[in-house]
Amino acid sequence: RFHILLFTFISLWSQAQVIRVAPTPSGSGNGSSWANASSLQNAIAIASSNSQIWVKQGNYPVSSTLLVSLSNISIYGGFAGNESALNQRDWTNNTTVFNGQNTVKIMRFSSNNGIIDGIHFRNGFVTGTVYTTNDGGGALRLTGVDQIIRNCTFLNNRSTSERGGGAIFIWHGGGQLIENCIFQNNTQTMPNSNGGGAIHNWDENVIIRNCRFVSNNSSSPGGAVYSWGQNFRLEGSTFENNHSDA
Repeated sequence: RFHILLFTFISLWSQAQVIRVAPTPSGSGNGSSWANASSLQNAIAIASSNSQIWVKQGNYPVSSTLLVSLSNISIYGGFAGNESALNQRDWTNNTTVFNGQNTVKIMRFSSNNGIIDGIHFRNGFVTGTVYTTNDGGGALRLTGVDQIIRNCTFLNNRSTSERGGGAIFIWHGGGQLIENCIFQNNTQTMPNSNGGGAIHNWDENVIIRNCRFVSNNSSSPGGAVYSWGQNFRLEGSTFENNHSDA
């Protein structure tokens, strides 16, 4: 009996904490259920390592950059708001938008082994030099080991930063995987700087797989993607009407 109780305790302890998020928080707002849905900002603040953040469809205006730093944080979009299992969501039809409102960078994601899946990043903005912000990627900066960005859309994000990357700046960590994502109308507009209308990569062992790049633009090299990192792999992806001035 002791072994059964101990096994049950360990199993419950090892399960991921699930925090549910809605555009308008409800109930207690602690994310313990859809009836008590949290705000996005609060969910990130209360998450612990190994947490899953389930985000209901809708528009999430971001007025201050979201900072995700703990290991093994997973952020999933595409929920209708009644699901009890991760595999019940539909990220294609239940659009979940993180919106930078053309004023702020949307997220800095430094979660080792972290996952972002089924999120639309729109209207993110970053600026500055290597001596001020030392940042790039209007939507997202990745600084963690073995991160996965999957089933996401990056639309109308912009960088006027020396670090480049209209949508994503991959800074350090290594082993990031970006797959099944769409990058459209992202721009990098500072000449003679790091390029990449959609992505600027500074890291090693990065894989971009089965992605689509459409109408991204850069004032520097790399209308869609610019990479410095070793062992960079680009697999099964398509490029349409991307442009570089360099």
